Amino acid sequence: MRANKTLFLILMAVVILLGIVATGGYAAAIDDPILAAFALQKGQSPDWLIQAAQWLSWTGGGIQRYILVALLGLLIGWWRGWYVGLGLIGSSLFSSILSTLFKMAFERPRPSLVPHLDTVHDFSYTSGHCASAMVVYLYIALVAPSEQRLFWMIPLILLAIGTGMTRMMLGVHYPSDLVGGWILGAAFAIAAAQMVSDRHKS
Repeated sequence: MRANKTLFLILMAVVILLGIVATGGYAAAIDDPILAAFALQKGQSPDWLIQAAQWLSWTGGGIQRYILVALLGLLIGWWRGWYVGLGLIGSSLFSSILSTLFKMAFERPRPSLVPHLDTVHDFSYTSGHCASAMVVYLYIALVAPSEQRLFWMIPLILLAIGTGMTRMMLGVHYPSDLVGGWILGAAFAIAAAQMVSDRHKS
């Protein structure tokens, strides 16, 4: 348990350090070229790809995100136990709150490199979509039965990464925002999965 807390704190420290680097402008040399390479633009990018990115991004934000998490929590609770379902809901909620607090603390402006293909009203770091997707999908993989874990891990991690990538493709996040969100979500997923595992053992 102590090792788990240490890992959580290390990952939080990485998120904070990356936020300082990013908001200080030190990541621009990496952020800007990657964003320019991946960002979609109307009239230039295929319409179907823009619509697919917008749809996948839609599932990771807004009220629909909380509805999806609640439904997944119920399903996981039925599959693995009620406390495992609560672990999913709780870790998702707390990671979302902390992501919002990081946005308020760092106040990083949204990218202006390309026109946005999604409506945004808050700051950029960290990506709440990335944090939400990673905590949900990684947690599900971690609480799966050990013999099924690899089977679940690969597609769910790819889904978490894909959801986050849509935010850069839509021009509303820098790559460093995504990385910060993914690390934040992973920290809560690992911590929550360990907590429910410890409860199961006891």
